[in-house]
Amino acid sequence: MNLQLKSFQHYVPRFLLEYFSSDKLLWVYDRKLNQFRNQSAKNTAGEKAYYVFTQNDGEQSAALEEMFSEIEGVASRLVKDLDVGKQNLDEQGKVDMATFLAVMYLRVPNSFSRTETMSMKMTKEIMSRTAKLDAHFDIIIDEIERKEGKMISKKQREDIQKTFVDKNYDLRFPKEHMLKSMIQMFNEFYIIFAQMEWIIWEAPKNKAFITSDNPAFTFNVKPEGFWGSGLGILAPNCETTVVLTPKLCIFLSQERNPDSIKYIKATSKLVDNINARTAICSSRFLVSHNEALLKKWVRRTSLVKRAPYLSVDAN
Repeated sequence: MNLQLKSFQHYVPRFLLEYFSSDKLLWVYDRKLNQFRNQSAKNTAGEKAYYVFTQNDGEQSAALEEMFSEIEGVASRLVKDLDVGKQNLDEQGKVDMATFLAVMYLRVPNSFSRTETMSMKMTKEIMSRTAKLDAHFDIIIDEIERKEGKMISKKQREDIQKTFVDKNYDLRFPKEHMLKSMIQMFNEFYIIFAQMEWIIWEAPKNKAFITSDNPAFTFNVKPEGFWGSGLGILAPNCETTVVLTPKLCIFLSQERNPDSIKYIKATSKLVDNINARTAICSSRFLVSHNEALLKKWVRRTSLVKRAPYLSVDAN
């Protein structure tokens, strides 16, 4: 059996996590357990067989893990150059990095959760509207009777119809659906990212960025009305940031400017602002190379008491 089918697969690339290591260990805050601990990048921000899926022929595949490994191989060289101060990201480099950023944005558990929430709400809404049409609903139930070979009573029909109209049922999607949705969105996201205006922020010597299990995130800086939680990377008032290393993060402007890459030294205030957003947008794990810095942002954002930040709301 392919060892990748059973291996620990990172949803935050290990090569990025290692930039945040000190003496080969990371400082991690676990929001679920309310616990600080020291651990290696090798067993952080991943799960066993995270990307393994079952093919139509019933065989399991690690093809996604192999694809991501190739993307990471290219990105690791680009990040290394940026981290040592080289400001030479050309047009192809921006496309390659955009591919990596799109994968980073979509592969994490937070993204899977957003996608499932959206799929669930859309499916329930469609089913509710369908069930409200009596004639159409009766056709569906008649077809079920034909396939199952048994009658459904009038009372059962009414109960089923009410359940769907009221959306009073649980709905879950298989892993394969979530992975397929991720790949479909990836084909659009990397193009959007490549065409945006980029600012690559470098932290001053006395400051450092922290990261999390959701290192590429969209934050709504001014929630308003329907867009209160932000419905995507191009939604009004939403800003997308990708933390790469303790020195670097990329800000993706909503302005369309495929040729623009700016390299700017960040102010201390800006680094603090990004670290606050990183903490707030973390799903479960917050990560730093420095224990004191990690504890500072857990404390300053009241992370112990804070519920997960939702960047998608279909209501």
